Amino acid sequence: MTTPIERWLIDTNVWIFGLRRDEKFPDCAELSWERVPSERVVFYKDRGCRKGDAIIAAYAETLNADLIVSNNRQFLQTVANLPAEIVTPAQALSRLRSTNAE
Repeated sequence: MTTPIERWLIDTNVWIFGLRRDEKFPDCAELSWERVPSERVVFYKDRGCRKGDAIIAAYAETLNADLIVSNNRQFLQTVANLPAEIVTPAQALSRLRSTNAE
């Protein structure tokens, strides 16, 4: 059985905690960026997202992300029909490990 490839978007807080090797967020240390079109950021800000959340939503859309990995689970709740699933770093690692075990 072949497992389909998923595109994951790592939220900035996860990336920063990983780079810092923050002891409070060990899963972040185990987990690349291009600029997103500014008009997509404006699109999400106009729909109620805070600036940081709008940027993440725009990246998820632009990159066709299947999954957003974030420690901040409540973000993007104002966006209806966001195509990406939001999970914690621990959930992402569990998913990755179970996929690799198959």
